[in-house]
Amino acid sequence: MSPHDFDDKIFGMSGRHRGVQVYSAGKRAFELDFLRGFSVLLMIVHHTVFDLRFMFGVPGLDFEESFWMDDVLRPLFLMVFLGVSGISTSFSRNNARRGLRLLPVALAFTFATWILSRFFLPAYGVIYFNVLHVISLTTMFYALLVRGETDASREKYNARIIIASALIIFFGLTLPRVPELQGLRSFWLLPFGFLPAGIAVMDYMPLLPWSGIYLLGTLIGRGLYRDRQTRFPQVGRGTLNALSPVLFLGRHALIVYLVHQPVVYLVLSALQAAFGIFPGV
Repeated sequence: MSPHDFDDKIFGMSGRHRGVQVYSAGKRAFELDFLRGFSVLLMIVHHTVFDLRFMFGVPGLDFEESFWMDDVLRPLFLMVFLGVSGISTSFSRNNARRGLRLLPVALAFTFATWILSRFFLPAYGVIYFNVLHVISLTTMFYALLVRGETDASREKYNARIIIASALIIFFGLTLPRVPELQGLRSFWLLPFGFLPAGIAVMDYMPLLPWSGIYLLGTLIGRGLYRDRQTRFPQVGRGTLNALSPVLFLGRHALIVYLVHQPVVYLVLSALQAAFGIFPGV
């Protein structure tokens, strides 16, 4: 989920300094890390509100299921996150391997949430298919779409991506709403928008239409980042330092995504145990 293989291992001030060095040296596109990190930050806020409302009984958080949250803001930031992930294919030298490496992580995440829901927190539900699965499978699909591409055939492959993304988005928005197809509810069709009845799911994101958004991101990357360089090479150190917390989240989006929910839950549980501040527990 990161556009480069470069990985900071240092936290705190030294980690921030090293991050600034990475951007100053042109090893990463800071604008992509910022967009990704901002999306991750909002995701953390969203899941924290979810835990407070449903796990700790905090009142007054009904806005989480409002029209603006469910139908406007959440889809918007998911589109940004997937779009940036699609752009990042331009920075990878082997997208097939990149997608294949992420697939076991996505499957392990599903298994872990199944264990959690089955034995510890039944109210949570299971993450059967979400953004990790979409990114993994679509990255491999993209690698197949552009296989055999040359500089001379680049425009033809761009057209192929446009057609694929348009069809995926169109069918993703229409097929699940066709009355005659409402009976097609099984785990085998879960990745395509046909959610089985009677199961509790979390963060559900089917391939249709979301992989189409990812593919549109690859088009942006192919156009703007063909040289694998930031579009803002003159960004100053002051700006980078000011944005360093968000940029850190962007550089480590995958690991933050994997650990943030249990960390948030444990922190809230510790606060409840220490101070008893949540009324619903």
